Amino acid sequence: MNNTTSGFIKKLFQAEGYGFIESDSDKTSVFFHKSNSVSFSTLKTGDLVEFTLVDSIKGKAAKNVSV
Repeated sequence: MNNTTSGFIKKLFQAEGYGFIESDSDKTSVFFHKSNSVSFSTLKTGDLVEFTLVDSIKGKAAKNVSV
């Protein structure tokens, strides 16, 4: 699986460096790490973002997260 989709930041843990996005396509929560975000430090809960949905060892994950 490798496709671009959109969603909003559901939960954000700035100090820990990760968060969860609620995908618009199927309303599931998708994990993302700050290393997969263009501008992690400026993200806020509720921001609309675009991302690439990929399969990871632990399930779905987001890469190339951008506002």
